[in-house]
Amino acid sequence: MGFRSYKGNTVSENGWRICDTGEIVKPLVPGTDNVRPEVRRGAAATILVAWAALWHRRIWRIDSYRPRDYWGFSWDNDIANSNHLSGTAVDLNATRLPWKVRASVNMPADKIAAVRQMLTEFEGTVFWGEDWATKDPMHTQINLPEGDTRLDAFATRLENGYLWVYGPPDPDAFPLPAGYYYGPLDGPAESISGLFPTDPQSWKDGLGRWQKTCGIPETGIWDTMECRDPPRATP
Repeated sequence: MGFRSYKGNTVSENGWRICDTGEIVKPLVPGTDNVRPEVRRGAAATILVAWAALWHRRIWRIDSYRPRDYWGFSWDNDIANSNHLSGTAVDLNATRLPWKVRASVNMPADKIAAVRQMLTEFEGTVFWGEDWATKDPMHTQINLPEGDTRLDAFATRLENGYLWVYGPPDPDAFPLPAGYYYGPLDGPAESISGLFPTDPQSWKDGLGRWQKTCGIPETGIWDTMECRDPPRATP
């Protein structure tokens, strides 16, 4: 177990040493039905699994295709220095988003915008294959070389609750990350209803606290009646 070469390459395109299964882990993607991509141990796994979790939550489910259409580490590849060879890339919804077909052919504009928002939130730690000349919209990879300290720092932030993938450090803190709001189930990805299967319990609890403050029934579920102006809480 350890590092190896592939077609004369020992380092993948993004600056990580090509590896074998000794460096690969298969963590569960939070919110999914047993999706476990093969990814590089450490910060790369933390970041790529968080990306997959948010993709599942905001873009499309990644556990609905059988047997599977998500991929991580591979022993070989058509690209001799592929980042899949170093366990630092994942392919998601490969059936919907085939290689060499631009995202706009199969992905609605609001979904593309949501991915762009995710890229901003990941602060340059990941790269989307849609931005290559040869389009690969299923593909996302680590965007910084092995050993870059920004990866460990960002992974630590994720583990401490940033973006609400691995859980917030304080369940009584304000329950929504920037850009999200309470609203109906049929709203966009940023609308938190308390009814979507992957809505964390802390978000539902926060919705309940908001309802209580506004003087309406504390259900933890968005109701269409809440679209009307609720009574203001007594100062």
